[in-house]
Amino acid sequence: MTLKKAVFWSYFGQFGSVLILFALSIIIARILTPYEVGIYAVGAAIAAIMTAISTVGLISYVVRDNDNQPNIATAFTLNLLGSLLLAAILFLAGIIGPQLGMDTSLGWVLGILALRPILAILEFLPAARLQRNMQFKILGLATLGSSIVNLIITTIFSLKGYGPVSIAVGITAGTVAQLAIYSLSVPSFFSFRLSLTGWKAITRFGLEIITISGISTITKRVCELIIGAFIGTNALGIFTRATNIADTLFNGIYGAGTKVVFANLCHEKRERHSVTVPFLTSFELLLSIFWPVVAGIAVLSNPIILLLYGEIWLPAAPVLSILMIGQMIALTFALNWELFVISEKTAKQVQFEIIRSIVSLAAFAAGSYFGLVGAASGRFLDALVGMLLYIPAYQLLVPVSKHILFRIYFRCAMATVVAIIPAFGVMFLFGWNANTPWIYIGISIFFGIIFWALVHYMLRSALCQLISESIKLLLKGKPNYE
Repeated sequence: MTLKKAVFWSYFGQFGSVLILFALSIIIARILTPYEVGIYAVGAAIAAIMTAISTVGLISYVVRDNDNQPNIATAFTLNLLGSLLLAAILFLAGIIGPQLGMDTSLGWVLGILALRPILAILEFLPAARLQRNMQFKILGLATLGSSIVNLIITTIFSLKGYGPVSIAVGITAGTVAQLAIYSLSVPSFFSFRLSLTGWKAITRFGLEIITISGISTITKRVCELIIGAFIGTNALGIFTRATNIADTLFNGIYGAGTKVVFANLCHEKRERHSVTVPFLTSFELLLSIFWPVVAGIAVLSNPIILLLYGEIWLPAAPVLSILMIGQMIALTFALNWELFVISEKTAKQVQFEIIRSIVSLAAFAAGSYFGLVGAASGRFLDALVGMLLYIPAYQLLVPVSKHILFRIYFRCAMATVVAIIPAFGVMFLFGWNANTPWIYIGISIFFGIIFWALVHYMLRSALCQLISESIKLLLKGKPNYE
C-alpha cells in the first residue's frame, strides 16, 4: 500500500472512530454524573498504569524488525506473559478491593477491564503485522467497527443504569469486535508459536520503549489519581471530560497519522537508509494541520464544553484551554519517539522522559492545591520541559539545520495565528461567554480556514504542495484508495 493510500485509510477509520467516541462521550455526560465518570476514570487509570508496565512496547519491535520469525515469536511470548500477569492483577484487585473499602462499582470496572489483556494476546500479532505491512485499510475498518460496538453497548448499559461499569463493558466489547475483524480479514497473521530466542535483546528494547512511552502514560494516570485524592472524585470526573477531548484529538487523529509515518519511516530507513526528507515533510504537515485545530479549541473551549456536555461540565473549559496550549507546545517536538526508535537511540530518550516525568508529577501535585486549573498547568510545564529537551535532539537524529526547522515553525505559526484571529475576536466581543451564538462562531471558523489556506498558499508550505499534487492526480483521473 502506498503512503497516500495508507494515510487515507488510517484517517478514514480513525476519524470515523473519533466522531463516534465524541458522540459516546456526549451520551455519557448526559446520562452519568461527574462522580460516576470519576469512578471509571480511577479504574481506567489503574488499568492503564498496569498495561504500560506489562506490554513493554513490543508492537513497535515487530514493526521495526526485519521479519525475523524467531524474534517475532519471542515478542509474542513476552507479550503473552505480561498480559496474563496484568489480567491476574486487575482481576484480583477487582475482587479484593471492595472488601478493603473500595467502591463496589470500581471493583466491577477493574474486573471487566481484566478481560482486555487476555484479548490483547490474540490481537498482538495481527495488529503489529498489519501496521508493519502498511495495511491500514483493515486497521482503519477494525478501529471503526470497534468504536461502533463500543457506542452501542455502552449506551445500552448506561440507560439500563449500570453507571461506570457500562463504560468498561463497552470498551471490552469493542475490543472483541476488533479482534473478530482481524480474524476474518487476516487469519494467517495469527500465530501462537512460543519462543524465547533472543529474549534479552528484545526485553531490553521493550523496557526502553516502556520507559519512553509507558512512563508518559503512567505519569498522566498517576496525575489523575492525585486529583481524585487531593480534590475529589467529582473534580476528577470534570478533569477527565477535558482530557477526553485532548486525548481523543491526540491519540485518535494525531495517532492515526503518526502510525502511518512510523511505518513509512521504518521502510525508508530499511530501503534508503535515510529519513530526513520524509521526516521533515511529515513534521510540517502535522504542525500545519494540528496547530490551528488545537489553538481553535483553546479559544472556543467554553462554548465547546457547553455544546458537547452541558452546563454542569463548564468547569472543564479552562482546563481544556490549558491542555490545548500544552499540546501546541508538545507538537513542536512531534515525531520524537519515532525518530529515536528508528535511530536506535531509545536509551537517550529514556533519560529525557525520566526528567519530564519527575517535573510533571511535581508540578501537577503542587498545582492540585490550587484546583483543577493549577493541576492542568502541570501539563503545560511538562510540555515546556519536553520542548527544551527534544528540539536540540532533532539535529542529533537527522541531518537538519536550525534554519530549516525555524522556517517550518514560522510557516505553521503564521497560518495558525491568522486562522484563530476571527474566533478570538468573536469570543472577545461576547466576553468569552459559553452561550456565544454558534452562527457567529461558525462564520469565524469559516473565515479562519480561508485565511489559513491563503497563508499556506503564499508561503508554499508542504501542505500546499501535497494538496497541489493531489489535485493534479484527480484531474488526471487516477484517484485510487483501495
